[in-house]
Amino acid sequence: MKISKTYVRVVATIAAVVLVTAGCSVVGNNATEADAGQSGVAADSRTGGDAATTGNRDSDISVAVRGYEAAAGSLADAIPVSGTVAGIREATVVTETQGVIQEVLFELGERVEAGSALVRFDDRAEAAGLRQAEQQLSAARLDYESAQRRFERGSASQAELTQARAAAAGAESAREQARRAYENRTVRAPFSGHIADAGSEIQVGNLLSPGSRVVRIVDTSRLRMRVGVGERSVGRIQSGNPVQVFVSSFRNEAFPGVVRSVGAGADPLSGSFPVIIEWKNPPAFQGRSGLSGNASIAAADAETVIIAPAAAVTSRQGRTVVFVAVDGVAREREVRLAGRRGPRAAVVEGLQPGDVVISSGVSSLEDGSLVTVSIVGISTDIQ
Repeated sequence: MKISKTYVRVVATIAAVVLVTAGCSVVGNNATEADAGQSGVAADSRTGGDAATTGNRDSDISVAVRGYEAAAGSLADAIPVSGTVAGIREATVVTETQGVIQEVLFELGERVEAGSALVRFDDRAEAAGLRQAEQQLSAARLDYESAQRRFERGSASQAELTQARAAAAGAESAREQARRAYENRTVRAPFSGHIADAGSEIQVGNLLSPGSRVVRIVDTSRLRMRVGVGERSVGRIQSGNPVQVFVSSFRNEAFPGVVRSVGAGADPLSGSFPVIIEWKNPPAFQGRSGLSGNASIAAADAETVIIAPAAAVTSRQGRTVVFVAVDGVAREREVRLAGRRGPRAAVVEGLQPGDVVISSGVSSLEDGSLVTVSIVGISTDIQ
């Protein structure tokens, strides 16, 4: 069969068109992949940028942690005791005479100074008796002086001189008794303190007999507590041992005290050894006699160190460290330990009383980490 030249040219033209179309398709696909690759790079770049920004924000987040205020103490077991708080001085004031009350010069709870008048009785008779005794004393002294001059001139005997001297001494004694009787008509405070209690009969117009209770005065400038300890503990306590005192009305506050004295023998009824604890009564505290108290006595054989939570101690690059919260920032402190006992560690270098030692989340902290600290208490309270 004969194929015309025209037919051949048509077939060749169609084949050329097919080849050109296929080439454009390949080029288009490659361009699309390139564009996609560039878009992916851009997306990754944007995503990376966001990640970096997020990382910076995370570093500014404050971590919630717990901490203890460092305090001086001992790893040795403290000796727990309890008792009733009392003033450093307490006295029940009673009358020494009988009479009708004319004035009541105090209020319950009021502070009075030593020598202040509390109650006055009718003292007119005693005042007159004192004036008479003073006059009699003056006369007796004049008689004695006259007898002495006459004795020196030889006109009076030794017996007359002795009699005049005795009369003067008797008049002086009578004057002293009259003065005491007059002063007893006013009941006065024996020392400075506060009126803790008063007799219900202490009212104007009431008749009191000698020995009647007027008031109880308590000096609360310092407080004390008498406690009892067993025979196993008394050998570890001596005068001067530091004490931490906790009073029922102020459970969250510890008052530093000292052992004032230790009894030389046991109480025959309880079998315990008496120990007197004493501490200063801060003005803001206003501690009162009669409150319940608990105390921890540091043993005499205990070394005083800075107590820190054992959970706060960690190791960083071969160093023993703790983290201390300073203005919302965790600061690394290298410390030297004297030992550990249970949840407490004894620090001899690196901490000061009052430092806030972080006790939780320590493994995730770095020097400079932002922290929000919740103070649990004082380190010596850790049990």
